[in-house]
Amino acid sequence: MAEWDIFGVKKRHEAKKSALKREIEAIVNTSAAESQGVIQDWDTKDQNEGRNQKVSYRTLEQIYKKESWVRACIDAIQRTSTSNGFKLVTKDPYDPNELTEQETNDIIKLLRNPNSNDSFSDIISEVAVDLHLYGDAYMEIVKDDKGIPIALYNIYAPSVKILVNRHGTVLGYVQNANGASSGDKSVIFDATEVVHFKLPNPGNEVYGLSPLESLFTPIQTDLHAQNYNLKFFKNDATPRLHIDLGNCTLPQLKRTKEFFKSQFHGQPHKTLITEGGVKVSPIGTAPADMDFLKQRKFSRDEICAVFGVPPMKIGIFEDVNRASALESDKSFKSEKIIPLQRMIANKINLCIISLFNSPRVKFEFCELDLRDAKEQAQIDKIDIDSGILTVQEARRNRGLPAKVPNSEGQEENSTTEEKNLVNGKSKHLLFFR
Repeated sequence: MAEWDIFGVKKRHEAKKSALKREIEAIVNTSAAESQGVIQDWDTKDQNEGRNQKVSYRTLEQIYKKESWVRACIDAIQRTSTSNGFKLVTKDPYDPNELTEQETNDIIKLLRNPNSNDSFSDIISEVAVDLHLYGDAYMEIVKDDKGIPIALYNIYAPSVKILVNRHGTVLGYVQNANGASSGDKSVIFDATEVVHFKLPNPGNEVYGLSPLESLFTPIQTDLHAQNYNLKFFKNDATPRLHIDLGNCTLPQLKRTKEFFKSQFHGQPHKTLITEGGVKVSPIGTAPADMDFLKQRKFSRDEICAVFGVPPMKIGIFEDVNRASALESDKSFKSEKIIPLQRMIANKINLCIISLFNSPRVKFEFCELDLRDAKEQAQIDKIDIDSGILTVQEARRNRGLPAKVPNSEGQEENSTTEEKNLVNGKSKHLLFFR
């Protein structure tokens, strides 16, 4: 039996979607010349979109692969942001009613199995890496015929071009199916089929700004220093020489060059004996004199500062004691990771969770521990003694089951709480990884 659309809502929606698709296709296929330009722009960022023409996506990827400090910083951000898992909670923390299976089942099913290849943690990890490598990250939402999300995929950021109208409204997204640099096949998404995460970019509301674009000088300096050191040691740490032959003919110069090549190439530290007034002097500056370690440390600290990662988090423990380590860890989580998690969670709630028929449900990252165990125990004791928290509430905040008196008056774990914890549940929230 055919469905009746008395008010024409479905018909108008389909017409609007078709019109949007035509508008996007018109932008993509304006002319053969413009289409070729679009694909080139995916490799070299377009200045008209607020991007730096001197920085290509391929360059950013090479930096991630070759610059150890950049790799360490991005990986530290990615690991910390996903380490504690995720949860669904009620939007109203004072809501006395627990979340029901009807409200959470479809969401949990999606987040526990977003696609056949990746876990949700994998996708969020890729989002965190792409954000700090390219400045942008994209997640595709696959929906059923009712508009409910049934799968999520990470989209390779360099392959995406955002389509906007003259007012800056996002019309949709175009992905080059063959990657960032070649191919003429494109996939078109409307604005509701992609979640776009981006880092702040002053003067540009469309694309994000990669931290690497503010680090080209220290990164190039560090890579050149590493390359110089590599060549120095490949040459067996032998400094370059200046050989003064005095007034000699071209044949004599040629014979001398051949002699040095045959006698000393691959034979470092061999004794050099000359005659006829030849003077041999080392030139250039030794690596120790140039203080490469100090230069690399300066570059490292600048890279860490831009990424907001304390050196301790990438395995550098110079001048670190217990107090400073705890303070650095707390600062990193509160000033870098928690704002990043909040931004990602807000986008997920706005673009994905809101599509489910569950108005009370909200997605969040599980809280990061900002205090050590002793400090937290002292705070819990003060809160319990002053009546701010009950023992059961303090236990619940730590993810522990409630204690209830048994028939003999002794406290034991609540069967209900134990069951909820096994199922990944606690009052008003549901944990998952």
